[in-house]
Formats: sequence, C-alpha cells, structure tokens
Amino acid sequence: MKTIHRINSVDIYSSLKYFFWFLYALPFFTIVSIPFAYYVKGWDWDRSLTLAPIVAFVALSIFIVLPTIIMHLSHYFSNKDLIVEIDRINNKVTFIKDSEYSYRFSKLKAELHTPIYHKNKLDKRNRWLTPWSNYSYLNVITSDKREFNISSILIDSSKFPIEIESTHYALWPSIRNWKIDHEIY
Repeated sequence: MKTIHRINSVDIYSSLKYFFWFLYALPFFTIVSIPFAYYVKGWDWDRSLTLAPIVAFVALSIFIVLPTIIMHLSHYFSNKDLIVEIDRINNKVTFIKDSEYSYRFSKLKAELHTPIYHKNKLDKRNRWLTPWSNYSYLNVITSDKREFNISSILIDSSKFPIEIESTHYALWPSIRNWKIDHEIY
C-alpha cells in the first residue's frame, strides 16, 4: 500500500492551530491592557484608553504574529513541491522534488526537531505554549550521506514509518533546505 504525502490545506490548518488560538485571544489581550496600564503601570485613564490597546496590539503583532508567519513560510517554502511517497509493502520511501530519491526503510535514520514546549511531556516543567509550537520537522538521514528535512505541514512525524532515533528540542525549530548532500571524501 502506497501513501503519497504533499502539503495540503488540512495540514496547513493544523499547523496554524495554536496561532489561531492566539489570534482569537487578541481582542481579550487588547481589552485587558487598559486596566493593566491604568492600575499596574500607573498611566492616567485617558492615556490607558488610547495608548494601551495600540501598545498591546503592536507588541502581540511583533512577538506572536510575525514569528509565526516567518516560521510558517520557512516550513512551507522548504517543502512546497516535495512529495513523500511511502510504500509499506516494499518498505521504501521516495522523495520527489526536481529529482527522485528512493530508499529502503533499513537505510534511513530519523531525528525529530520540535519546539521545547513539547518537552513538558517528559519533565513536567510547564513551559509556555507558543503560536509556533505546532511546527516541527523530521531530519531523515540516508546511508549515502544525504539529509531530507520533512516539515510537519507535509507529514506528521507519527505517520512516518521510520522510528525516530532522537528528538531535539528548540524554542525556534526552523527548518533547513529540504535536501542536503554531504560529499563523501
């Protein structure tokens, strides 16, 4: 049975799930900024009403919207035309973009690069959720010294047939090029 994976609207929406939660909360944060500026910061009431929502909106745009858009675009453009074909009968994975690369499952290693928020499941440290916490990527290393970076907007790591050997956590798991060739000397 072959399954073909490419970027689609369902996976894009699921990657943006946390971002939409933050966008839905934006009016709440804007309204809460008024009493915060008045009571905590000591601004007068007129200044709190006029400036606090603007400051909150600009701050949220810079620290939430902009980083998420950058993360999304980097993952999208890295895997834009990539097709990953998984053949579970013949135990093969094929990467198709400009050219075709086929490998047996036994010739591949996989590493997961994911946001540090997901490390909470291991050590219960209560790290904060970020709008880009849904973005991760698989680094698939082949026996012929190639690396393929597969974004979570293309395929979920749990659906990939290769067992993940290691997991790397980062605040900002930015993806690299979809394919990296390491020359053998």
